[in-house]
Amino acid sequence: MICPRWCVYTILLSILIFSGCVEDKDYGEANQLRPPEDTNRPINLNVNSNENIAEDNAIKLSELVEIPYEPEQDSVWREEEIAEDAGGGKKLTAVFRFSKEDGEKIREELSSKGQPFDAKVDPETWFPPELAARSSTTGDETLKGKGYNASSLAKGPYKTGTFVHIDETDYFVLTLLTK
Repeated sequence: MICPRWCVYTILLSILIFSGCVEDKDYGEANQLRPPEDTNRPINLNVNSNENIAEDNAIKLSELVEIPYEPEQDSVWREEEIAEDAGGGKKLTAVFRFSKEDGEKIREELSSKGQPFDAKVDPETWFPPELAARSSTTGDETLKGKGYNASSLAKGPYKTGTFVHIDETDYFVLTLLTK
């Protein structure tokens, strides 16, 4: 005799229900999928912990740079050593955001000391997010703007550099060198 269709469905349903009722025990096999963690082992990661860190101490920056107007937000900056094979010395990079009026005054003052020029700035990982996003819209991953001679802004060990107003923003990137 052939079992009716509902009988086949009942048997299949019973098998599915009873197969799901198996007790779930760990017989020590699950923990062997991953080796035990050695907490005393040093972690060797090739990460430069200073890569994304920038200073925001305005007082310390004012000791290195002569900025004629107060930025609208905290400025971020970094000092770096330049390798000897690249000429040696130090490099200071700072990002400022000024009001439109103060930015215009700064550009006028610096224009009176020298002709502005087309400039490009390679964005750093520590730049404000707005500038990082802006660099990806230009097509060549750089920030474009008008550059000005920044030697009048330099103090201390710094002697020369550029002050670049990033196009269509209120941001300026200052780069100063000791040599």
